[in-house]
Amino acid sequence: MVSGQKCEQFKAVQEAELESIRKRRKALKSIRKKLKVPSQEREAPKQDLGKKLVGLALSGGGIRSATFSLGVLQRLAAGGFLDRVDYLSTVSGGGYIGGALTWFANSGGRLGTGAQNFPHGVVDPRRGLRGTETSGVLKHLRLHGKYLVPGRGITRTSLLAVILRGVLLNFLVWVPLATAVLVLLLYAGGHMYGFMPGLEYVRGLAHRYGVDLGRACVGNGECGLEWLLWLAGLMGSVFLLLSAVYSLGTRMPSVKGMYTLRRFFEKWIRWVLGFGLGFLVVGLLPIMSHALIYAPSVLLGLAGGVVSFLRSGASDKGRVPLGLLAPAASVFLLYGLMLVCYELASLVVEPGPAAGPIPLTGLWVLGVSVLVSIGTGWCANLNYISIHRYYRDRLMEAFMPEPDTDGTTAPAAAADKAQVGKMHCPQAPYHLVNTNVVLVDSDCARWRVRGGDSFVLSQRYCGSAATGWVRTSQYMQKDPITLATAVAISGASVNPNTGAGGAGPTQ
Repeated sequence: MVSGQKCEQFKAVQEAELESIRKRRKALKSIRKKLKVPSQEREAPKQDLGKKLVGLALSGGGIRSATFSLGVLQRLAAGGFLDRVDYLSTVSGGGYIGGALTWFANSGGRLGTGAQNFPHGVVDPRRGLRGTETSGVLKHLRLHGKYLVPGRGITRTSLLAVILRGVLLNFLVWVPLATAVLVLLLYAGGHMYGFMPGLEYVRGLAHRYGVDLGRACVGNGECGLEWLLWLAGLMGSVFLLLSAVYSLGTRMPSVKGMYTLRRFFEKWIRWVLGFGLGFLVVGLLPIMSHALIYAPSVLLGLAGGVVSFLRSGASDKGRVPLGLLAPAASVFLLYGLMLVCYELASLVVEPGPAAGPIPLTGLWVLGVSVLVSIGTGWCANLNYISIHRYYRDRLMEAFMPEPDTDGTTAPAAAADKAQVGKMHCPQAPYHLVNTNVVLVDSDCARWRVRGGDSFVLSQRYCGSAATGWVRTSQYMQKDPITLATAVAISGASVNPNTGAGGAGPTQ
């Protein structure tokens, strides 16, 4: 269900759209009459309107798609055909120019789909490149081909700063929280000693290889995180035991219930392995803090992430496959951060009585860490701190400037507030902005295999077959979705080739 709102049937969506299209046709007829433009088109009866609709679809492909689609729109407008289009369906790059048409048509009433008022003009570019016939809007677009770094104070350094801001704010949420969890785990170690048979053997085994698991621990130094290694071993033993029990049953494969037993094993064994690996990863932190320096691990992970992002759009993927580079970078980054958190937790938990409380200083650090983590996570809106917002703003400034622009780089304050639900000017077709809702973990095999479902954003309704449909006026009521945001979401990412093919870690 979309946004927790009451969903409606698709029939209601169609009826609302047809009503908008009917009003637009009526308004266009009135405009043609005032302008004395001849029209041979007859008004379709209400019951037959749904069978006589005209749609125009602009596909994706980044700037190349937007450029090609602009030429198509210009030619249709010049021939008087664009006025007859009822639906404008766009995705990604096609939405750049489609969104521009919708924006300009709704920005005062002067611009629209006719030959005389098409925003970018209908002059043959071979004659209009240096002439005075080229529109200011088209001139603006030509001057902003590299829209991500438009200049006038917004440069590549600005883009780098936005990326680092997002990374650091994420760290500010997860590092204090992970540190607090590790403080509790280290403290809990002092209370686990004596309850886990064989725990002394684990610690002795570590000492055999020169690793002191009690370096960062509470109590009398007898226990650190080795109790998690003990739990990891327990999970491993459970896995071996269940495997052995299952193997005994395979001697009689025809016994009733073997298929049910196999299904049971395959369904629930993932929890044993998952917890076992989790205990092992965290329990090995003291050992890895001796064997690895956490700073290089974090830096290597960040460098790998940057390279993965840059290589995701390259035609030549290079010798190192992206499918290998991106996961490796993630592992280095995440485990490096865990090592950082472990070092911080080691400074908080001081030696003391095994059953005693955490020192007052440690409690203060623990409390402040949790407050910082929760406060930052609660207040920070990912839609505004991520690189995607930067992409949305630059895209909006390039394709949706003020109608009277002279081509200079300037804020697009009016477009920044233009809501999708208010884009209902009769000068523009009914715009369907196509996006994708990610459903890779859906219980429905259809959506899971496809990776999601087409999610439509429009002036009357938002939704999909998978999620249901909600009136746009009720969708995201606290922060109504704007046309610029809808187009950016449809574009998916700064790099239009990221996750090409719909698979892999960068999907």
